[in-house]
Amino acid sequence: MIKLMIFDFDGTTVDSMDRLAEIAVEEVCSVYDASEDEIRECYLETSGLPFSEQIERMFPGEKKNSEIVNRFENRKRDELLEYPLFPDTKMTLMELRKRDYIVVISSSNFKENVEVYFKEKGVEVDLLLGFKRDFGKGRPHFDYIKKTFDVDREEMIFIGDSPMDAKRARDYGIKFICKLGTFDEKALENNPDIPYIYRLSDLLKLY
Repeated sequence: MIKLMIFDFDGTTVDSMDRLAEIAVEEVCSVYDASEDEIRECYLETSGLPFSEQIERMFPGEKKNSEIVNRFENRKRDELLEYPLFPDTKMTLMELRKRDYIVVISSSNFKENVEVYFKEKGVEVDLLLGFKRDFGKGRPHFDYIKKTFDVDREEMIFIGDSPMDAKRARDYGIKFICKLGTFDEKALENNPDIPYIYRLSDLLKLY
């Protein structure tokens, strides 16, 4: 029986992925001679990873990667409060907690950014985790969550918006549900085993 629900941040609870993809394209293409369409596609395909890892997949070992990452992260932080919650995010998380589910946020964004955002938007959760070196979304976060709340893997589920999120859940041995938006049903055709929902409030019909 599920007792604890882990939610991704960007693209799952917050409607931010289109704008973040735009920033990534602008910053990368201002430095490298690259196709905007290809950079956008690569950014979205690797979404869920920290941007520092994403750009290394695009341009391995390039010296200018660090300056691009810094500019990207600064712009993301500066614009953060402009990104809207999905309309049903606050209600869904509140209702799940009323139903005695433990609600956790696991993000590749920096923790301080997510804390500021949720405080400003009035969203309350039981635990919020962000990215820092050697402690990111996936096994490090999942291990910490499992230990903190003394739950088994069979009692945990991860809700994200990308195949990368699905891989993290599968590798750890917990259930996963994909919230469509960043990717559509067609994009999941190669992963027919991934269950999906159209909006977060669909979870209230399942749990």
